[in-house]
Amino acid sequence: MYNRQVLVDYFNGKRRLKDPELKREFLLLKEQAAIDWKATYANKDINVTLESIVKDYIDDAKLAAKKERTSKKIKIAILVVAMVAGLVLGLIMSAKGY
Repeated sequence: MYNRQVLVDYFNGKRRLKDPELKREFLLLKEQAAIDWKATYANKDINVTLESIVKDYIDDAKLAAKKERTSKKIKIAILVVAMVAGLVLGLIMSAKGY
């Protein structure tokens, strides 16, 4: 129902709290949590609350944002290592007269 990527973008700093789409997604997230709680936990003696489900959804988006940032850092590190290796190889080749 809600678009998790919009929340991930927020946690990655790509969106602001004033963003109307972000506000809409937070409302949809709460509606989805209510639907899921009602379908799974209503009338059961379980310590799961609507708020805990909302928190789980938000934590999931935070984790996805963290994974995206880590993946981006790894890709940049690999690119830098490849560029340095290419530069070193080029220097070696030119020193040998190739």
